[in-house]
Amino acid sequence: MFVIFDKNKNSFVKEINERIVSRDYYVDTTNNVKNAFKFTSNNEERLRHFEELLKFEPFFLDFWEI
Repeated sequence: MFVIFDKNKNSFVKEINERIVSRDYYVDTTNNVKNAFKFTSNNEERLRHFEELLKFEPFFLDFWEI
């Protein structure tokens, strides 16, 4: 299993949410890896897509294997 680590907040991604009115995205994070959203693969394409949605600089998100 894999989780996403947010280097900006130094924590794990719990979920990515959309603000309906402003049509932008934000991330909820957690310091507990058990509460982080889990992925079955470390697909780099998916990770870069999340960075685009969140308007992060490239490589601010990283997959960690748990």
